[in-house]
Amino acid sequence: MAFPTVARALQVVTNSSTSYGNFLDYSGELRPNDSYSRQTTVKNFYEDSEALFQQRNPLDILHHATNDKISTFHGISGRFVAGKSEKSAQQDLSTLNNKARTAGTDTTY
Repeated sequence: MAFPTVARALQVVTNSSTSYGNFLDYSGELRPNDSYSRQTTVKNFYEDSEALFQQRNPLDILHHATNDKISTFHGISGRFVAGKSEKSAQQDLSTLNNKARTAGTDTTY
């Protein structure tokens, strides 16, 4: 399955936490998207299933790990990086960094 536009390493590590011990997220986005809309992203990449989208979306996975107090992500390190002029990426990566830290990863932004 091809991944829509998103930090692919983050999507892989949240969906399979033993895949990588470390990850880098350069100018990533808050949620997977196909550059058109959430509706087309869900349709084209998640079998038109909102439930499947939420099951594989890094932000939702990190949120559930935090709420359920699951230690899946302890021992994983990550770095979120955005350029000075990438305001949207800065906001998205700050949110992802905070959520990843809360879920147990050792991350910096």
